[in-house]
Amino acid sequence: MGRERRLSQILRGFMLALLMTPAAAAAERPVLEEAFEAAQWAYLSSAGKALRQLGLRSAGGTLELAALVRQRQDLTELIAAREAGIVDAADASAIVGLRGEIDSLRSELIALDARLAADFPRYSELANPAPVAVEAVQALLGEDESLLFFLSGRDATYVWAVSRHRVVWHRAALWADYLGEEVARLRADLDPDAPSRGASTLVEGMGGPRVAAFDRTTAYFLYTQLIEPVESVLSGARHVFVVADGPLGGLPLSVLVSERPEGADTDPQAMRETAWLARRFAFTTLPSVDSLSIVRAGAPARGEGAREAFRGFGAPLLG
Repeated sequence: MGRERRLSQILRGFMLALLMTPAAAAAERPVLEEAFEAAQWAYLSSAGKALRQLGLRSAGGTLELAALVRQRQDLTELIAAREAGIVDAADASAIVGLRGEIDSLRSELIALDARLAADFPRYSELANPAPVAVEAVQALLGEDESLLFFLSGRDATYVWAVSRHRVVWHRAALWADYLGEEVARLRADLDPDAPSRGASTLVEGMGGPRVAAFDRTTAYFLYTQLIEPVESVLSGARHVFVVADGPLGGLPLSVLVSERPEGADTDPQAMRETAWLARRFAFTTLPSVDSLSIVRAGAPARGEGAREAFRGFGAPLLG
């Protein structure tokens, strides 16, 4: 875990250095593409790993694949244990013995990976994710689709917007800790079990229709800082894929507001007339940029094949 954190910090530093160059400031595409891929390396989040693990378990669906995957996990754990043992080795001969075991285990792992790549290419693709180039992302997007990629750091948040034909980036002066506080407040406002939900006034004459307050001013501010600067790329889009790390990963962008709110946050009519982003875009949250290819691989091309109606309910609270 410590090694992954250090690698993430190094990659974030590399990406920031790229974005501070005059070429990046001028939005020169080669630099933007390089920074886009570096950001994906730095992004490697627990959510992304969770999706890939889910994909790995379902990629083949055979007992043979399950056995090979288990064998690979065992080999990886053995190598890690032997490497840790070198630190505590009592003498040089013990270290030589452990290094010999590690080399042997790594040879087995290489052979096993070669077999998996040959017999189960889908597994190999999912198990070894790599950053996706801008051109590859654009090829996966439809004419009415875009992708937003957010990477938050200690000093700023970086935003990439990619459409079928364009790509832009933006540096927002909103750091991860600040976003964490703002997102937590907005999520509290959305909580159906919040104390203000279902409350009734005790003041005579103030019993008109009201709703629990939602801080639309903060929702509008976050929109102006994070999305409005790259909104030109979203022009014409109806469906937006979202990849967000840190606090933004827990905020549905559909609740952001694209126009300065009018009226009171507790007025039902004012809330109905609010310019929610949900009115403009259908959002799909992805755990990583590379997972877009996984989603596309399992979906029929538009206009091809029969489609069935679907209505889904996520964790409803009934009764």
